[in-house]
Amino acid sequence: MRNISAKLSPDALADLDAYSEELDEPTKQDAPQPAPAAQRVPFPYEIKNGCLYRKTGEDESKYLANFTAKPTADIIRDNGAETSRHYIIEGKLSTGRDLPAVTVAADQFQNMAWIPKYWGLVPRIAPVQSTAGYVRDYIQSQAEDIPQWTIYTHTGFRIIDGELCYLYQGGALGADGVACELDAGLNKYTFIDKAGITQQQAIGEVLELLKIAPDNISIPLLAFNYLAPLNYFLTLAGITPSFALYLKGSTGTFKTTTAMLWLSLFRKYGVADPTPANFSSTPNAIEKLSFTLKDTVLLCDDYHPTTAQEKRKMDELAQRLSRGAGDHSSRGRMNSDTSLKASYVPRGLTILTGEDVPNIQQSGLARFFLVNFDKGDINKALLTERQANADKLNACMSYFIEYLISINDILPDMLKSLFLEFRSQVNIDGAHSRVAQTVSWLQLSIVLFTEFAHDAGIITEGDVKAFRDRSWDVFINAVAEQSKALQEAQPVRMFLTVLSELLDTKKKYVERIGGSADTYANTANMLGYEDDDNLYLFPETAMNAIIEFFRNRDDCFPVSKYRLFDDLAKANLIIRQNGCNTIVKWINGKSARVLALKKSALEITNGKEENTND
Repeated sequence: MRNISAKLSPDALADLDAYSEELDEPTKQDAPQPAPAAQRVPFPYEIKNGCLYRKTGEDESKYLANFTAKPTADIIRDNGAETSRHYIIEGKLSTGRDLPAVTVAADQFQNMAWIPKYWGLVPRIAPVQSTAGYVRDYIQSQAEDIPQWTIYTHTGFRIIDGELCYLYQGGALGADGVACELDAGLNKYTFIDKAGITQQQAIGEVLELLKIAPDNISIPLLAFNYLAPLNYFLTLAGITPSFALYLKGSTGTFKTTTAMLWLSLFRKYGVADPTPANFSSTPNAIEKLSFTLKDTVLLCDDYHPTTAQEKRKMDELAQRLSRGAGDHSSRGRMNSDTSLKASYVPRGLTILTGEDVPNIQQSGLARFFLVNFDKGDINKALLTERQANADKLNACMSYFIEYLISINDILPDMLKSLFLEFRSQVNIDGAHSRVAQTVSWLQLSIVLFTEFAHDAGIITEGDVKAFRDRSWDVFINAVAEQSKALQEAQPVRMFLTVLSELLDTKKKYVERIGGSADTYANTANMLGYEDDDNLYLFPETAMNAIIEFFRNRDDCFPVSKYRLFDDLAKANLIIRQNGCNTIVKWINGKSARVLALKKSALEITNGKEENTND
């Protein structure tokens, strides 16, 4: 059977018998004799007493359903990676009672199972073969002139009808008549009506917000939030930001409250609002959020595991957020037909908060810009004042985005030039290779914000230079401190620190070559041998001791034995033999395969060596 998707034109000439045959071959005998070619084809459906019938002859018809229905809109939902189609359908029972308008996915429309799902048991289709097909055809026959429109389901910049605009819940900056509808949990990502709030007042409120905390907190928060809408232009330039902001502080330091207030740049603010996401959320949910919130900021709150199992889950989520931000990647998935599903790659920026830093290896931590909150850092009185003026913060971001749209043609080249200039100026000993990029992204955000504020007449040329210099110092000092912390998180340093502690506290020991193990009461704690220059460690025994040490702290060592030994070799801290990281050593009359660790390597734990990060 072929579906008829459009209403027959009153001017069309057709054969009614052939039309009936196409719709339902088993009912061919019910069709009338062919009409003369010049005769107009009557519409094959009619309404009697509120019920739907199909005309089978000049004075004959067959009952189909006790209701009528018609589509009122054809909607395409566009999330930026894929589209889905939905129909809005309304109906009426034969009793005259209206059936509510419902939204039916296109792939659910065909089998008509949506009728009992959305309208219940009262609307009935006659239990005759192909009747549902006729009802479906009747509904489709009324769709010729219904409006069709697109609803966008993500935030951020998008070119629509040739014009650049910025999508938010309820509409778009830079374009009229654009529909944007986010999931229920994100419907606060909107911009308020700016009427009554001047650009100068809005910018002034942001400058006041800076005062609630020291520069090492406020300036990174400002830079990160104003970097979010620049994400679109930086991507065009091939330098998409690849880091997240991590706010660390104990309970009572107001880190989440402060972050939520800054987030009001993009959201309608409420003092008691829940955070958009937290570390109890599933990784897939967070991934979808970070995809949907394009060119804006997602806040994932409260890394605070209380059990070993919870810690593993939260560390896994932190690792995925870190990798997603750093590599702009997501988990690949397949449809049931083995074709690849659309990938939900992060398209915005993410702020995370926690009482501690997740255990996600050094490379993962390098994708975070750490901001430390201490007790007393936040001025609570000023915080309360700024909360009362959150609408002005929201208006300021709206003005800023409109400013970006007005200069969008020059932004990609300008931002790339600034990025390369700043990156060349970052020189921090021992810093991870990502540090220079992170500083550059944050500083170019400061440049754009101060340019925006200067053009609005809020700050002077002197203020611009002073604030940019101040910000640069904050970023350089922060990453220098973070680099020290990252060195402590290096697997090689962690291994050497724990090994040194185990030996110093006599929990484990090594036997002097040529000596006697009888000196020690428990030979089970023996890790290997030593001479004047090297430790000769049993590879599995030594590694198991390190793993056990971390397990006893409800933690885990971040890399495998093979990765650790490779890193030790790259740092020239072990003796290699025939291309292997372990050697065969003749010890006390026996041959043993050991990890030959130079004793000088243990001096790293006392700060006598340079960092071993390759």
